[in-house]
Amino acid sequence: MQHNGKLTISRYSDGTIAIKIEDDNGCRILVAKLTPHDLTMALTGLSNVDCQYTVTAENAGKMREVKTVVVPVDESHQMIQADEKAAILAPYEVDGWKAYPPDLGNHKKKIGNGYKVAFTRFVEKESKQ
Repeated sequence: MQHNGKLTISRYSDGTIAIKIEDDNGCRILVAKLTPHDLTMALTGLSNVDCQYTVTAENAGKMREVKTVVVPVDESHQMIQADEKAAILAPYEVDGWKAYPPDLGNHKKKIGNGYKVAFTRFVEKESKQ
């Protein structure tokens, strides 16, 4: 079965190369990681180059929804730790919505007494009739 999608090749700060495949809705299907040397060898024709990969196909074919919510935070929270972020965001993670925790505490996302936090979820596509 053939599908449409997008391919991205990225270089992480540690030098690792990541090859990512997403479906046409932006749902990540596969991430393969390899060294720059191994990528070069594969691109120039060497077969069976070693890599590590992760398959995340549970959202394939679904539609990604995104929303932004202003999450109020007590001014006493200057540096919000990961466990605090989880507790603050938990009440907003309902109906499949998952927060992007780095938004909480990001000075660029600060608005009034809170932070603009992005939330995403994946839902089944509505069939066209």
